[in-house]
Amino acid sequence: MALNLPKELVDHITDLVHYSDPDDWRTLTACALFHPLWADRALTHISSAGITLKVDWPDCPDFVDFTRTVLVPSFPSAATATPVDHVSAAIHQLTISSPVSSTTPTADDLFPLSEPIPFEHLPNLRALKLRYITIPDISSLVTVLEHCNTLEELYLQGLALEVTATTTSGNALDAARIGRCGRPVLPSLQTLRLLDFIDPFSQLISLAIAHIVHHTTPASLIRSLGLHPTSLCTTGDRDLLGWYEAITHISNTLTRLSLTVAISLDRFPEYSDCTRFPTAIVRSEHLRHFALRYHPALHSSYWGQPEFFLSSVRRMFTYSPPRFSRVLESFVIATPYKPPPYTPDSIVEELTQLVEVLLNTENYPALSMFHLCITTPTTLATDPTALDDPSPLSGAQETGTWVEAIAAVMEPLRDRDIEVATRAMRMNEWDARYG
Repeated sequence: MALNLPKELVDHITDLVHYSDPDDWRTLTACALFHPLWADRALTHISSAGITLKVDWPDCPDFVDFTRTVLVPSFPSAATATPVDHVSAAIHQLTISSPVSSTTPTADDLFPLSEPIPFEHLPNLRALKLRYITIPDISSLVTVLEHCNTLEELYLQGLALEVTATTTSGNALDAARIGRCGRPVLPSLQTLRLLDFIDPFSQLISLAIAHIVHHTTPASLIRSLGLHPTSLCTTGDRDLLGWYEAITHISNTLTRLSLTVAISLDRFPEYSDCTRFPTAIVRSEHLRHFALRYHPALHSSYWGQPEFFLSSVRRMFTYSPPRFSRVLESFVIATPYKPPPYTPDSIVEELTQLVEVLLNTENYPALSMFHLCITTPTTLATDPTALDDPSPLSGAQETGTWVEAIAAVMEPLRDRDIEVATRAMRMNEWDARYG
């Protein structure tokens, strides 16, 4: 009787299943396996919404069900492909995430993967998100990525490495193995995002991905790159500088770049990477969208001066000028709020000079948007020292003074019909909008 239902009614039922709970991939999979009449609509929703697997410990029911119902054929079929094959082929987006509740998670809050995912059985996977999970070592991650030949978007957030003797010895990167794997890794990659490195060991993940991008990923495809290490990792700035060669490798195709830096990159000439890294950026001749956030390590009195950061940005945009100057369409800067006795006067002074540079229509004719954001911690309650003031209310009130002073400096850009905005926002809000 169920097979005689009108197609319109079957589609309506499937739509209700999806829209009532977009994460209920189990029911949609059951619909797809039940009968071809139900499969078309169910597979459409699976393709558009993707699948999210939640990592729990010690049992991971999501992984067990996903492997049993999607990846492993449970019954034979006379056709050339089993219904399960149709489901696995319909998966274009996959998210694997730990149920992290803290706004500032540590490695102790994360769960490891209970078993590897056979990505080779997902022939049309386009986007992969790994969020707040622990991986055993770099080799395991590389092995996963080697099977993602169709992947166009890779999003890694809050990953941590298991601390072992191999990790602490510094051999975890195994760069030679990555460079000699004999075949391209991530050959279809177009978009890459790395966010919130949990601890110093997880910085090795960033360096491994940089090595893959530089040595094995075709440079002709990558269009968008986002690198946002957390300032809780004191080595994050140096490891970000390690992306110099990777960014140089993709500089001819990169159109969107979003970065979080912990230092003024040209402030310390004794570190050669501090000059090489911005050089790689200015050589990106097709860069149309550029977002740059300054987020110094906590309690950093010397490096934590926003005016030094803005001065280095101005020099980056002045000298040469950059190869992307004639195609740059949007530029976003974020700098952290600092409590009294620090005032925004020095920021206003540096910003005034930067605005004069951007007003040059000969060098920046395509610029149509310039935003400047004053960032504050995601939650002051968990880290009151970040503002030296445990009261979120007083911090919010004082940032208003900064916003007003900075907004006045940026007004001349409006005469060029450039969209100008000055706002204060939490760091997680900035990540969601510009990261």
